[in-house]
Amino acid sequence: MPEPALRPKHKLRVPRPRRGPLRVLVGTRKGAFAIDGDEARGRFEVHRPWHLGWTCFHLVADPRRKGTLLAAVRDHDGWPTIVISEDEGERWEEAAEPPRFGKAVGGSAFDRHVDHVFWLSPGRAFEPGTWYCGTSPQGLFRSLDGGRTWRAIEGLHGHDEFDAWTALDRDRTPDGPKLHSILPDPRDADRMVVAMSSGGVLETLDGGATWARLDGGLAGDEARDPHCVVAAPTNPDRLWMQSHFGVYRMDRDEGGGAWRRTGPRDGDGAFDDAGFPIAVHPHDPDVAWIVPMDG
Repeated sequence: MPEPALRPKHKLRVPRPRRGPLRVLVGTRKGAFAIDGDEARGRFEVHRPWHLGWTCFHLVADPRRKGTLLAAVRDHDGWPTIVISEDEGERWEEAAEPPRFGKAVGGSAFDRHVDHVFWLSPGRAFEPGTWYCGTSPQGLFRSLDGGRTWRAIEGLHGHDEFDAWTALDRDRTPDGPKLHSILPDPRDADRMVVAMSSGGVLETLDGGATWARLDGGLAGDEARDPHCVVAAPTNPDRLWMQSHFGVYRMDRDEGGGAWRRTGPRDGDGAFDDAGFPIAVHPHDPDVAWIVPMDG
């Protein structure tokens, strides 16, 4: 059987810094909102909500197609789905085939049903129309048509150790266990990192066919409980992780890919860098911002 052809690698494209008005997209339990700020960031205007009364877990603009928005929502009846707008929120359509687990995923011991879609990530710049999403319980899905139909990435769901990684019978994450932080490598169509709460950080080097843990020297709960993982835009090999145990960073191209603690942690509560969100400077991979749980 002939070897499959390798997919081409692509140059990293880093957007130039932009000045001018700012738009912030916000998902809440009351609906989705757009907040516009002026160039000086001195005045902000909150627009009327989209999907008022629905829970919006994630609202994301497509960086490849102006005006396109995707939102992961749950409607008044508790139906989990994804909605798409191609005119900056004027009109919305629901996915024709939202993310759903198959009846028998890799012989799993757990009966998996999508409670909600928690995370949305657009594909790479050279993959127009491709999107990825993470669900609760942990699941990874891909769309090739702008979010209208979704298919499970069975290389992950069918992994021999998937049940052990996800441990649905033990997870007590608020609102349920979930797969989040989907990071397609912008240079390489075969490489991607995802994180699961609980479950840890995982990496594929072959487009999702096989997966391996990216524990980087961590063990036990410290390896299993990432809250958010981000890659530096100017260096996708630099990963930052915010977790229940604090802030870490990893250089996958140096030092064997080990996670290194980057901040102090005081068990007496004087300072604790554990938290959920983390963001990396758009042009300096050594700078990141967090919001600690202790405020």
